Amino acid sequence: VRVPRLAQPAAQPGRVLLIFLDLPWLADGQNPAAPFVGAYADPWPGDVAVLRSATTAGYAHDATLRTPCSFGFTTEDFYSGPRWHWDRVNSLKVRMVNGILASADRLAVYGGANAVAVENPDGGWEVVQFVDAALTGPGEYALTNLLRGRRGSEGQMRAPVPAGARVVVLDESLVQLGLSAAQARQPFNYLWGPVSRPISDVSWQNAQKTFEAAALVPLAPCHLAFAWDGGDLVLSWRRRDRAPSAAAIT
Repeated sequence: VRVPRLAQPAAQPGRVLLIFLDLPWLADGQNPAAPFVGAYADPWPGDVAVLRSATTAGYAHDATLRTPCSFGFTTEDFYSGPRWHWDRVNSLKVRMVNGILASADRLAVYGGANAVAVENPDGGWEVVQFVDAALTGPGEYALTNLLRGRRGSEGQMRAPVPAGARVVVLDESLVQLGLSAAQARQPFNYLWGPVSRPISDVSWQNAQKTFEAAALVPLAPCHLAFAWDGGDLVLSWRRRDRAPSAAAIT
């Protein structure tokens, strides 16, 4: 005897969290006019598309994200620290929503390893690198031996960044949007959702965003010096280049 079975409802992908990151110039080949985006959903729905329009119609494809980003939230206030040398006082306490963290030696960190972005209350991002990652609980870490304000993001250091701030790992899961230099700092409407679903589906979301193009902002000069020349005070300084490959203070 056959027992009738109830029809199984079609699986509905969860709504995707899209994180917009207006970051400084991190690497050669980066488009300095465009921000990065990272996406997360559980379960992951497959490829996530990001569409863009200057109006509320005529959306065009901007980017596709193929893997979820690694991110979490601070569990304690994160205080300002020294610039351009090791911060051995502060620790960055993080609870990861997705991804794991691991320690690295200092040489690897100098080479760019273990970089995260910490969001301040103004929506800006400080780039921080860490040497030591101590597991303090399920998915929770204390990150110490820090390098602060990397790649000219020292202006985004806030005192303090409160608990609950987002922390995003800077890795290959992040994708740049396609803004040109002429489109930087202009408002655009964005739609995002699973590629497998039409944009009319409830899994798709929208937001209007305007970015500051942080990678185009000139860096503050450094090594300020002064000398007296007769009765005149002569000031000098060193210019800092934004390009990652340039000989500059990072």
